[in-house]
Amino acid sequence: MKFNLILLVIASFFHQNLMAQVPAPPEGQRWVLNEAFSDEFNETSLNENKWYDHHPYWVGRAPAMFIPTTLSFQNGNLEIKNFKFDQDSIWVDPWNGETNTYTMGGGAIVSKSENAHYGFYEVKMKASRIRMSSTFWLKNIWQGGSSNAVCPNSITELDIVEAVGGADAHPDFMNKMKSNTHYIHKECDQDQVWHSEGGDASVGGHVSDDFHVYGAHWQNANGIQFYIDGQPKHFISPSTAESDTPFSRPMAMHMVTETYDWVTPPSTADLNDDNRNTTYYDWVRSYYLLDVNEPLTAATNNFIQNSGLETGDFTNWIGWGGSPREVVSDDHVYSGNYAIHIVGAGAPEQVVLLSPNTTYRLSCYAKIISGEIALGVKETNTEETFLGSIDFGETDYTRKSFEFTTGDEPEVKIYFFAENGEEGYADEFELVQVTNAPEIAMPFEPSLEFYETPIYDFATNTFLSKIEYRASIDRALLIELTNNAGTIVDSKTIPAFAGYGKKSETLPINSQLNNNEAYTLTIQLIPTGNPDVVLATESFAFSSLVTSTENQLLNTPLTIAPNPGRDFLKIAGNNSEAFTIVDQMGRVAKTGVLDTNNTIEILDLTPGLYIISIGTEKETFVKIR
Repeated sequence: MKFNLILLVIASFFHQNLMAQVPAPPEGQRWVLNEAFSDEFNETSLNENKWYDHHPYWVGRAPAMFIPTTLSFQNGNLEIKNFKFDQDSIWVDPWNGETNTYTMGGGAIVSKSENAHYGFYEVKMKASRIRMSSTFWLKNIWQGGSSNAVCPNSITELDIVEAVGGADAHPDFMNKMKSNTHYIHKECDQDQVWHSEGGDASVGGHVSDDFHVYGAHWQNANGIQFYIDGQPKHFISPSTAESDTPFSRPMAMHMVTETYDWVTPPSTADLNDDNRNTTYYDWVRSYYLLDVNEPLTAATNNFIQNSGLETGDFTNWIGWGGSPREVVSDDHVYSGNYAIHIVGAGAPEQVVLLSPNTTYRLSCYAKIISGEIALGVKETNTEETFLGSIDFGETDYTRKSFEFTTGDEPEVKIYFFAENGEEGYADEFELVQVTNAPEIAMPFEPSLEFYETPIYDFATNTFLSKIEYRASIDRALLIELTNNAGTIVDSKTIPAFAGYGKKSETLPINSQLNNNEAYTLTIQLIPTGNPDVVLATESFAFSSLVTSTENQLLNTPLTIAPNPGRDFLKIAGNNSEAFTIVDQMGRVAKTGVLDTNNTIEILDLTPGLYIISIGTEKETFVKIR
């Protein structure tokens, strides 16, 4: 007997505290929690493995100094309680010798990891009601550690939300989500130049009246989509005045309360008022995209040296051919400042020493200009024994990975190989040992839905489904086809790894179906190895596999080539020139007559499954991109 699992929780708890509010992932990928930049703040002290309780390189903007004692943990929240100093503090800046006077304390929580990169970042925050900020932002430092270490040099800053609950003279900061992007550029021996682009949206009230979830989807180097309480709001394209890919470098995370030089500092009365002086952080969560079928693995060392090419050259790499085979620093970079560019025939390569008879995962980000380029690995022995590869053909940067197991010979060569006429870019190579990751519960309420209508492929006797799921830990998907009597016709179980994912799945049927019978395709989210407990379910009923005379399969099929086809179909075996093409839902997609060569142009059809009728003859075909 199967049981639907009833979760006895208050609905608002799920939607406001547990349920992640990330946007839908692309097909074939899933959002997973980025632990280094996530915290529920349910402990009694700060997690010192993740966070600084101060700013590591900034004392604060006068007159507010960052003080660790402003931080406390109450009622499941991180609180920053700003306060007035009993005695002014004088600070001499060691970098420039400037003297500043500090009269009040603010707070800063800064991530120890500086590798926040493309992904989704959100915080549940309630702002204070004084003339100090309540913020959530990402920022990096000068490349090389100082402004003159590299020429030209840059800093990037992504201000997801800056709220000032007591800024009466600037009401937008009291009622809106104010967001900004800053690209700070510096040429050698010249002053820095700021290039800023901003945006905002109403929060529907005062920022200190209630908690709101402020989020940002850092999509790529040129775009960030902002969210309030899970709803998309403003979009910012950072300035490209100095770089075609301005926001490509990773950053550190900040949650800070500070004073501004354009807002009068808070009064002593406000700082002493506990109903006004505190910023509350319920939680902070971050996510990155991972292949929907790739399990999480424990963090291990990357065996590839100079994996992001950040030396600016092929240090630690070898290779052959290429016209060119080079390291570039243009708008084709995925992350950081450099990437590989290869035009075939040729390949950048690196020799790596691993452990024998051990499983590893190799991955990189790549985008292809022409052809398909292979990321692969082989042994360095005389036979160059092939161990595995994966092809890239996507025109936008995409991460792909595959697993392989070494043999008795531990030395291998990884490569990014382009044949003649092929061109592409690659960045952020990673080679790690596959080990089980500790199970971490992600903030996803179990759910399932079809994000496209399931279809039945007559030609292959297969059901096709597009599945969107959420799972807090690794689960499984049970896919079943039942007939009108409720009998299971066929089924299969596949992994549903923890996260929020979209995947395309097929269910091949190993028996003959009755085209006029009703069938139901059901998908259930279940605990791994326990089909008797159902966490979520979704089903789609096919009233019949043949819904009208226009899409019946007869015993006199046409001969069609090519099938699948992209541009045209060549028809043989017909006795009539008029044709009708319908889609899998029975809708007429195209009609006409054959030309003198018995061909039909299908460039105007969207990719998918179709049935063509000519006279009494019918056949299915697949239109591809």
